[in-house]
Amino acid sequence: IYAMRKDAEKADAALSRLRKEYPESEQAKSALPLMAENLMKLGMREQAVARYREMFAATGAEYSDRDMLNAAKALLDAKEYDLARIGIDKVLASAEAKSASAIQARFLECRLLAATKDYSGAIEKLKSFINDFPNMALVIDAYMLLSQSASEAGLVEKDENRRFDLFNDSISSMKEVKKRRTNDVEMAQCDIETGRI
Repeated sequence: IYAMRKDAEKADAALSRLRKEYPESEQAKSALPLMAENLMKLGMREQAVARYREMFAATGAEYSDRDMLNAAKALLDAKEYDLARIGIDKVLASAEAKSASAIQARFLECRLLAATKDYSGAIEKLKSFINDFPNMALVIDAYMLLSQSASEAGLVEKDENRRFDLFNDSISSMKEVKKRRTNDVEMAQCDIETGRI
């Protein structure tokens, strides 16, 4: 309630009291991630980032992989790339390789690389992701991001042959997206994007 009223001091006091008096309760364990998420939604970015930083500083398994993933997504969307990387790395280190959390973390890592303009890193990780999970629904987003990353990399590539390969990768990826689209509007959007490339 205090977070909704943008009263960070009272919210902090309530959170501290909850965590002190009932440290093992589910509410205490989920309070910090929930508060950080609400602060971010309310536009209180600085306070939210401080809560996420506190989460990432915790040792052991105090927070679930899902909490860490949600934090990393929020931080990525807020362009807090260094902190988002910490959250992604924590999930990748703790989750089983083929678990839903690890799969989401791998894709989030690809998004992070593309957002930080590390297109060659994004392309490499996206190709690996697509190879490992070819039948997942998330592969459509992976092909879309691969197309965008290859196109962006092609724009700055100086070597003519490499640039040609990057644009071909971009177009091939968009064709893979189109194959998986089910309605005419989405397929037309793929054609428009291919034309842009």
